[in-house]
Amino acid sequence: AQSFSLSATSLDFGNQVVLTRSAPQTITVLNQTSSSASVNTIVVSGTNASDFQVWSPCDVLAPSGSCIIYVAYLPALIGSSTATLTVAGADISLTGNGQLAGNFEIVSANTLKVLEVAGASTADGAAIQQNGLNGSEQQQWQFMPTGDGYFYIQNALTGKVLDVTGASATGGALIQQWDNLSSLNQQWQLMTVDAVHYAIINRNSGLGLDVIGGATTNGAPIQQWSYLGNPQQRWVLVQVGSYYIANDLSSDVLDVTNGSTASGTLIQQWSLDGFRQQQWQFVPVGGGYLAILNRNSGKVLDVQGA
Repeated sequence: AQSFSLSATSLDFGNQVVLTRSAPQTITVLNQTSSSASVNTIVVSGTNASDFQVWSPCDVLAPSGSCIIYVAYLPALIGSSTATLTVAGADISLTGNGQLAGNFEIVSANTLKVLEVAGASTADGAAIQQNGLNGSEQQQWQFMPTGDGYFYIQNALTGKVLDVTGASATGGALIQQWDNLSSLNQQWQLMTVDAVHYAIINRNSGLGLDVIGGATTNGAPIQQWSYLGNPQQRWVLVQVGSYYIANDLSSDVLDVTNGSTASGTLIQQWSLDGFRQQQWQFVPVGGGYLAILNRNSGKVLDVQGA
C-alpha cells in the first residue's frame, strides 16, 4: 500500500455566515515512500458534504514529494455541519457552524420575490408583502436571536419586526411590522426543510409564513398558515450583496438592455457603469444550482423558450 502522511486529521472552521465562503484551510500530503505514488482518492462525504469545497493539484507525487489540499466552508443553512474528507484512504473530519449575521433578503421559493415592508412605511401595522428584488432597505432583514432558538426578524429600514396581527393563532392572520415588544407572536423559528430552504414558524401560533394563495404577483400579502410544505411556504435566506459578471476577454459585464424590467428583455455585455441592471445575486434553488437574479428588475437569467 502507498504510504502518505497528512498534516491534519481534522479541520474546524468555527462560525461562518451562511452562503458565504470561509478562507481556505490546508492539508499537506507527503509521499513517504521511495517511489512515485498516486494520490488517487480525494472525496468529501457525509451529512453536509456539499457545505465543504475542496480543490487540489495533488496527483502523482515524487519520492518524498508533497502537495497541498485546500478546503473551504460555505454553509447553506444555519447550524452545525459535519463531513469527512478522505485522502488516499485516510479520513479527515470537517466541522463548522453556519450562523446569521448582517442583512438578508427573505426569498420565496415559489416566485423568487422577496419580503418587504409595503411602501417603505415606518409605521406600526404596515403590511408585509412580496415584491421583486430592487435592492432597497425595506427588503432587508436582520435575524436577532432570542437566546433560546428563536429569532426576531427586524427590518433594516424601519427597525421594526415581523409580527402576527393581533397575536392571532388562527390561519390566515396577516403579517405586519411592529415595534419589538418581545412578545411570542414576534418570535420565529427557522425550520430546515431541505438543503437550501426554511419554513419560518411563529412561536405563538406554530404556523408558518405563507404567501396568500401562492400568488406570484408583486404586492401579494403575507399571512400565517399551517405548514404544508407548499412552495409559497418555503424561503431562502440570501445575504445582501450583489456581483458584476464580467467577460474575461472584453472586461464588459452582463447588463439588462436599457435597464428594462420586462420579461423577455435580452441580456447584453456593456462597460461597467455601476447601475443596478448590471448587478446580480445568486439564489440557491437546490441540487447545487442557483438562480441568477437581477437587482434592478427582480427577474432571473433564462434560456429563451427553454
